[in-house]
Amino acid sequence: MLFVKMSVKPQEELITQLAGLEAESSREEFLRKNPQLREQQVVLRMADEVAKIARVDIERADRMAQTASWLAEVLDDDYCRARGARAVGHLFALKGKYQEALQSYQKALDLFERGGQESEAGITLSSSLQPLIYLGRYQEAFDRAQIAREVFQRQGDRKRLARLDSNLANILHRQDRFEEALVLYGRAKQALEGFGEHQDVAVVLANMAVCSVGLHNFASALDAYQQASVYCERHNMPLLAAQADYNIAYLYYLRGEYTRAIELYRASRDFCDRVGDTHHRALCDLDQAEMYLELNLVEEGAQLAQQAFARFEELGLGYEAAKALVFLGIAAYGERKPFRALEFFTKARERFTSEKNWIWPALLDLYQALVLYHEGRAYEARRSCDAALRFLSHTSLAGKAALAELLRACLHLEAGEPAPARLCCDRAMERIERAGTPTLRPLACFVLGNVHEAQNEALAAYQSYRNSLVALESLPSHRQPEELKIPFLKNKFAAYEAFIATGLGESGLVGSEEGQEAAFAAIEKAKSRQLADLIAFRAHALPAPAGARSGLVEQVKGLLTARLICKSCG
Repeated sequence: MLFVKMSVKPQEELITQLAGLEAESSREEFLRKNPQLREQQVVLRMADEVAKIARVDIERADRMAQTASWLAEVLDDDYCRARGARAVGHLFALKGKYQEALQSYQKALDLFERGGQESEAGITLSSSLQPLIYLGRYQEAFDRAQIAREVFQRQGDRKRLARLDSNLANILHRQDRFEEALVLYGRAKQALEGFGEHQDVAVVLANMAVCSVGLHNFASALDAYQQASVYCERHNMPLLAAQADYNIAYLYYLRGEYTRAIELYRASRDFCDRVGDTHHRALCDLDQAEMYLELNLVEEGAQLAQQAFARFEELGLGYEAAKALVFLGIAAYGERKPFRALEFFTKARERFTSEKNWIWPALLDLYQALVLYHEGRAYEARRSCDAALRFLSHTSLAGKAALAELLRACLHLEAGEPAPARLCCDRAMERIERAGTPTLRPLACFVLGNVHEAQNEALAAYQSYRNSLVALESLPSHRQPEELKIPFLKNKFAAYEAFIATGLGESGLVGSEEGQEAAFAAIEKAKSRQLADLIAFRAHALPAPAGARSGLVEQVKGLLTARLICKSCG
């Protein structure tokens, strides 16, 4: 008699088939035919798989998590219910649905605590930190982190402690405490690399890059992004790779490569739409709004900022919603609605304060002071400027503190107080030199020239204006990160005009060949800079299809690009 050996499918294949079934009746029928799947270990295996594949195939991970939760109910097993709920929480968090993630984590935490599973409760507490952070519940996050740390320390779980450091760094990151965050990220990265946790390392590197951008250390940011990209490519993490593209787009924007930035934002949006990542989708809108406002595309910037604000409100993300309000305020100012801008800044300030973020309220004090100064409301401007300066003087934001000093100098000049204005300029110069922020030197020299004029020191004023132009000509045309989003000077060619006026008015230079040549050279440079700005924006930053341009425009663009390259090489 001939016996035929029946093939038995491995458990992994059966689990994959079960997770692919959407209808409950189909699952029940499959389970009836494969009773060996009615085991606690199957649910745990599925929950573990969710964490492994979520950043690779989020749709498959979603099906796996839902199936694990369904099977846990079939088994009527609280431990399985808790593991399934935590897996679902991970997915909600990845999709930016933080309120739903917290609900799932809390369900898991309650079940683990009821069952006396301390280790699992600690893991769940640590996992819940990120949604709490995004929802602005920082104290609750700190409290949970402390409990989780005590659990992991008792158990000697160094890997979990490293992940906890990373999560705590995220809180500091959200509060713009970048230097403190980098210390924790660095410690977590070193430990996680030792454990071979590549996904965690890639996330930490991306966050370190964002902190470096916040500190204007772009070389470190680019290096961290490149390391993160290597991790993503080597270990097949497309979701993280897409998030890295979003962050790299911001670097291109800061470097003035607007076309490349827009392309990356578009690609990131498409990816976020496919995987349902509404959080990063809205972040693309927010960053592109900032870029459009810099390019003076006020209407487009306001539209994107409004879209971002609406999405962040839906997601309950207070910090991001506050930033969107800032950009709406900047757009309102660009539309010559200064008091509407002040309303937006006030609302944003309240939200940042509720988020326990103290950097942005000080920056908004400076924005408000600048708007009030431009509107001739000197007393209110002084009050806001002083509030900004008191805080910024004790931070690492030396550039912003220098701007506050320069604005204070202008307010002193408005009040006919040149002596204290000179002291403010001197302090601003010291901050600029100490911090190495040369982009602010043209403005500082210009304001100092104003002070010299107010003190009837015409030759000193002329020299300050000359220094301002020399410093200005050494900078690229696009805005630098130390500058405010609202122009400090309404007239961007004020330094040229002041240099020409003082040069022609100074008795030692009137009628001289040197004075005339300097005046005409300044006029030509002002015209050249205006033309360069126009071409850089029209033909380089946001180009039309090449076939739509005339040969002359293409030629001018090429000459301009060559000029900028030569400038950067020199």
